[in-house]
Amino acid sequence: MSDLTSVFIRYPHIKNKIYILIKWLIFPFKQMEKYLPKKGEIVDVGCGEGLLSVYLSLRSKKRRVYGIDTDRKRIELAKKAAKGITNLQFFVQDALSWKKRVDAVVVSDVFHHFSPSSQEKFLKIAQQVIKKNGCLVIKEINKSDFIRARLSRLWDYILYPGDKINYWTIRKLVNRLKKLDFKVKVFRASLFLPASTIVYVCSKR
Repeated sequence: MSDLTSVFIRYPHIKNKIYILIKWLIFPFKQMEKYLPKKGEIVDVGCGEGLLSVYLSLRSKKRRVYGIDTDRKRIELAKKAAKGITNLQFFVQDALSWKKRVDAVVVSDVFHHFSPSSQEKFLKIAQQVIKKNGCLVIKEINKSDFIRARLSRLWDYILYPGDKINYWTIRKLVNRLKKLDFKVKVFRASLFLPASTIVYVCSKR
């Protein structure tokens, strides 16, 4: 069974399947997964319907994945998709209240929805809860991507019209992460997607 099929069959409704198919085509699942530990505990911050969490848990049974989000309806859908997966749990929880120490934290397309003060708090919390030699993986928008960042802002406006968006430049975010004692690797996940797709792989020293 392919990676896509193994995730696809877990979401029952056609609108969910369409969403998953689109997400699979534009989201760097495989690229991000390879930088996360094959065993240990991982928390997926702002997991939504749980697509990435499900994928990570299915890729390695030696992982224990926790998906957290403040949207109760999305978490309920994620829990249905996770039925029978013993190394995966979902919770309605704010990222800033997470305290459990883990081997990795992953946050995708969520960081820019935090207020500037919450962004700072989140990075500090991530640094505290990640174990030594663990990692933080962030998929984010690069404010300096002149056209791509504006296209990303358009998608955010359509999907989340009430949210205030706070993008960072690569340079600013890398500098902030380094001050928190992370070793940072940055790459662009897609050259073709009409949006900014930058991935930060941050190793805790």
